[in-house]
Amino acid sequence: MTLRQPLAELEREKLISSGQSRRREVLLVRKPAKRVANKTVVLLSPASLHRLSASTVFWMDELRERLDRAGRPGRSCGTRSS
Repeated sequence: MTLRQPLAELEREKLISSGQSRRREVLLVRKPAKRVANKTVVLLSPASLHRLSASTVFWMDELRERLDRAGRPGRSCGTRSS
């Protein structure tokens, strides 16, 4: 793909204009989408929570409590086991 192809597509979409012996001009400036702040922290585990050692579960609970106090709620997600 050459540069001419994407430029032609932008012209068809009326985002830029150009003419003979003229520079291209941007016609439409899109505003960036507003980002929504998500403060949730997710802890992924390769094993189901009930299969983790007691000390690991303890530290996960401790981390969850500290995140809650800091205003960043936490969730734990483990894999499903059969």
